[in-house]
Amino acid sequence: MSSDHAFSWTIIVLTCQHKDSVYAFQRELEIRQQRGGLLQGTLLLTVSDPQEPGLGSGGATLNALLVAAEHLSARAGFTVVTADVLDNAHILILHMGRDFPWDSCGRAFCWLPIEKRAQTVQGPVCCLDVLLDSLSNQVCPGSPPGVWLCSTDMILTIPTTFEMKWEGFFGVRVLALPGDVSYATNHGVYLADDQGRVRDIIYKGSEERIRQAAKPDGKVPLVSGPVFFCRRVLERLLKAHVTPPLDGCTYMGIDSGAPPLQVSSLHQVERAGNGEKAEVKDKRFKDICPFLFPVPLLSFWTSGHISQLWLGDPQAFPGQCRNIISPPSPGPTPRSPPSWTCLEHLPR
Repeated sequence: MSSDHAFSWTIIVLTCQHKDSVYAFQRELEIRQQRGGLLQGTLLLTVSDPQEPGLGSGGATLNALLVAAEHLSARAGFTVVTADVLDNAHILILHMGRDFPWDSCGRAFCWLPIEKRAQTVQGPVCCLDVLLDSLSNQVCPGSPPGVWLCSTDMILTIPTTFEMKWEGFFGVRVLALPGDVSYATNHGVYLADDQGRVRDIIYKGSEERIRQAAKPDGKVPLVSGPVFFCRRVLERLLKAHVTPPLDGCTYMGIDSGAPPLQVSSLHQVERAGNGEKAEVKDKRFKDICPFLFPVPLLSFWTSGHISQLWLGDPQAFPGQCRNIISPPSPGPTPRSPPSWTCLEHLPR
């Protein structure tokens, strides 16, 4: 892994469910920085969920944002948390996800038969290294200040010709990868209307339901890959630590007596803010969603195999989404690995 052209992260936060895992994961991040995989100026943090069982990826994100803002505020000399430190901050939040029975350190640290010759110091290459390489060198360069979110439960392979345009961008942008209807029944799919606005996010739906989201080529846009929140949206998310009931997702709120709130995914917040009848375990956060997202339009654009989605007004921000060259078509000839592979489906 080479850091010669890597994206300059201000802070990288790795979230995990258990406090007992914090030291081991923090040490793994520091080792990668020492051997040149991460830039030396990047602040590395490992944050456990303040409540067990976990708060879900949505709750873990809100808690990680608070911890990141605290460290950045302290580094800048502030004695309180301030959103001013987000003006030029590039934050990456990685979620460890659930326990993995085949590796005590989780899917992210499974070894791969790969050698990174460009590394200053050689060492075992894990799924996390491949993901960081893709994010830092292909997906994230050029993005404005804000926060990137990504799960570590996957291997992400991006075409070498990938390029994302960021001029004049505002809102939330998501990479959605193509999939067959049969494969999508075990995952999530974006359902968009004729104007390109996402009306629903279908999780493990029936084939009949998923086909409603199919594009002209028969593929459906899978909920997968990195998610970007711009600085203005990030500031609204940061307000969650003083906004009931979302303060129940952060350590500060729980320590102050707020009842724990599980938000399994930020997509639930987007759906609730859109007025959709999102099926969630806890309904309390629905009333606060319009406050966090005053423009609740998750818009969709695709004409190829890899799609980009963004949050905002499509008329106010035209042309901010671009097509990406599609991966190779299936066939008998050798081809590159799939664009998105769930580790649960890898051969043991």
